[in-house]
Amino acid sequence: MELILSQTVPKLGGRGDTVFVKKSVGRNKLLPQGLAVYPSPENKKIFAEELRLLREGKPEERVQTRTGQLTLEYFKRCKLRIIKMPPDDFEVNKEVLCRQFLKRGVVVPPHALDFPFESVKEEGEYWCDISVNGIDTVRVPVSLEPYKDVSAKYQKQLRKQPRAGADASEAETVETDSEDSKNQSGGVSGFAAGATAARSEEVTTPSNESSKKD
Repeated sequence: MELILSQTVPKLGGRGDTVFVKKSVGRNKLLPQGLAVYPSPENKKIFAEELRLLREGKPEERVQTRTGQLTLEYFKRCKLRIIKMPPDDFEVNKEVLCRQFLKRGVVVPPHALDFPFESVKEEGEYWCDISVNGIDTVRVPVSLEPYKDVSAKYQKQLRKQPRAGADASEAETVETDSEDSKNQSGGVSGFAAGATAARSEEVTTPSNESSKKD
């Protein structure tokens, strides 16, 4: 059945949109809940006039479209992160912000964006105000962050640095263990030599006493 939406319905349409739905959906949900009306000539005329006011009327008489409402919700959740590129003359201005939004799939005309700074070069936190259809304005945080080399070559160098330090520590440990082993070997040899000398004296002493008795 054909209906005209009187309110925005997710995954279906916005106010003033003409939709075709199953009779069960229209009669059991949309019409009873006041989400839609029948497409009578009177209703069509009302929504046509509303659409005209949206395009030509005074700002206080205009109503945000469904697409505009979705765009507002997106900007309310958005935070624009911009990486400061290596050239020293890199700066952020209104044109750069519009290009950054375009990369995210959102078209922001320069006249709809208000950046309170002519241009910025220093890293930090900023903001910009965006007007949606000239009706609502939302403030979007802008963060200018330092450049980080994320190339595979740079990441490989970072992985090598901790490994080199670990190898040096292992080499030092091995060398220390070798010296300790040498010292322990010398101590055992000295102990063995001392024990051998003591046994020699024990064997020699009785021989002298026997010769005296003889």
